[in-house]
Amino acid sequence: MNNIITNPNANYGDQDYEESAYYWLQFSDMYMFKEIIYFDSWLHLLQLIVSIDLKKVHYAMIEENQRQKKEIAKAWDELLTKAVKHRNRRRLEKR
Repeated sequence: MNNIITNPNANYGDQDYEESAYYWLQFSDMYMFKEIIYFDSWLHLLQLIVSIDLKKVHYAMIEENQRQKKEIAKAWDELLTKAVKHRNRRRLEKR
């Protein structure tokens, strides 16, 4: 796949639909969370279930969720703080 997406909003059946789907999949939750475990087949899933410490994965997911929550809250706080400052400045300029 190219780094240049010709049509990220292609409809199913369009020539560039597959490229579009891969573009949007990068933003999907299952590709953004670090502790997600992927499997390639049902047999692979069964092998993972018996070989993985699921409690360890569970607690790692909790930690990651807490980290992301803090990161997102900080980003929104910064964004809204800038927006409010900008809004107040515009009010003052109109006077």
